[in-house]
Amino acid sequence: MSGTFQGVGSLQFSPDNKYAQIVSGNKEVNSGLTTLAEFTTESYYLKSIINFYYGESSNDRFKYEVQLNDTILANYFVFGPADTNGEHFVSNPIVLIIPPFTKCTLIAQNIENDNSRKQSVILNAKVLGTIEQFDLELKND
Repeated sequence: MSGTFQGVGSLQFSPDNKYAQIVSGNKEVNSGLTTLAEFTTESYYLKSIINFYYGESSNDRFKYEVQLNDTILANYFVFGPADTNGEHFVSNPIVLIIPPFTKCTLIAQNIENDNSRKQSVILNAKVLGTIEQFDLELKND
């Protein structure tokens, strides 16, 4: 855990290790499953909010997927913001507690066609259960 910026696609921690974030940046997503971000937790829980985003306007439909240890935990399907059917992309945050020592994979797929479109994901989390936090809590009691 580190408060030092490690780059796009890295799980970043606040200097006090109480918060974490991963930002994928825009990635080209076509008809194959595309990993936008992936990380493995250590000995802490992440109380997280996950948001997927369109990086460019299109009529394409997308599937977004959250996997924990290669098991699909949540997914949903959306129409593009330029869709002419009147059904448009609405942010649908996924609230999830990610346990310790768990691989988390955040995936997107263009289910409309083979075109590549920019997509991204941001996970914001409160870090729970770290040794540093327990020490701080005990010292403040």
